[in-house]
Amino acid sequence: MCSSDNWIEIPVDFKKQPTIYVKPLFSIIFVVESKLDDIEVSLMSIFSQDYEFYEIILIDNSLDDNIGDIYQKLIKSRKNVSFIKMNHKIGIYSAWNKGIEIAQGEYLLFLSGTDFIAVNTISMLYVVNEKIKADIVHSVGFFSKNENKDTSSKQFNAKLDAPFSNLKTNLRLNINDLTKLQLLVNQQINKFIGTKIFKRSYLIEKNIKFKDYLEDKAEFFFIIESFYQTSNFLFIPQIFYFVSKDL
Repeated sequence: MCSSDNWIEIPVDFKKQPTIYVKPLFSIIFVVESKLDDIEVSLMSIFSQDYEFYEIILIDNSLDDNIGDIYQKLIKSRKNVSFIKMNHKIGIYSAWNKGIEIAQGEYLLFLSGTDFIAVNTISMLYVVNEKIKADIVHSVGFFSKNENKDTSSKQFNAKLDAPFSNLKTNLRLNINDLTKLQLLVNQQINKFIGTKIFKRSYLIEKNIKFKDYLEDKAEFFFIIESFYQTSNFLFIPQIFYFVSKDL
């Protein structure tokens, strides 16, 4: 067990899995700041992935002593989970940075709050990116809560990025800086971190981190910096990310 003055880690032990020992290809970094009941759907969407070689890093930033005990029981039978209990509350962006630091996966997916993902997310991302190995894979849409109170309506509606609303196949782009700026600043591609996966080695090489001093703008500037320093993108039409809060 590894620890510091600020956090305690229960490490993943892949050797205990009934499969050949390999490093995970994906790391899902989930920051917990709510009660268990509020994020049960989120956790189950992560735990229920239909792909084997991924790890889950749960960072408990709630400072609720009872939550730690609940999570310990919840993940006890799951061999691909690391649980980190913060000894003092830090910002969500500092917590995600901690996840980048300790992750073993080749690709990182950042989640928090009550948002969740489709159960085939990891297997789908593996298939679409297996040969390309893009620095960033961006889903051109997301599911948001249906504001229509009619119970016969779908609970979630798909929302697509305007420039790619007719995208039917995966699109590998090599775009210049001006186009990147136009896409991002004009919000022509969605701003949600959960619609993207990032190659960890790329983030480490370029020293790209969440800047928590930017507060609520840190996520947006992380995306901008990540997009600016590479031309190796993959845009995909598959939607896997659910925004549970009202937009």
